[in-house]
Amino acid sequence: MNKFEFWFRKEYSDLLHDRQLTCFVRPGIRLAPAPKGTRIGERVLVRFLEKPGTPHSDPELNPFMAEAVVMDLRIKKIGEMDAADFQGSAPDASSQEGVIAQLERIYGQRFGIDDTVTVFRIAYES
Repeated sequence: MNKFEFWFRKEYSDLLHDRQLTCFVRPGIRLAPAPKGTRIGERVLVRFLEKPGTPHSDPELNPFMAEAVVMDLRIKKIGEMDAADFQGSAPDASSQEGVIAQLERIYGQRFGIDDTVTVFRIAYES
């Protein structure tokens, strides 16, 4: 069975290699069995993109892979996120404003404090 994969932008590759990125956000409700959903305790792969996809091209993945376990996931509105939700996140996503800016940049649409996100916390396996 294939493991669920979390993909990150190349700019976060150092955080992934050093296993420092342990908390991140995805838009919407990402609970299994939804197609982009997972659950607490699930073993996953963490990867980064060499080049993001576009409407006209597929993404290119770097061969790097780290195994991790989903330790926690919480469904919240961005405006409900607090300091604990940002521990272990990328520096540019360490506040509500940073999360909004990051999501807008990655997904190419507007986000605000009333939008629902899933906050993931992972632990890397040795």
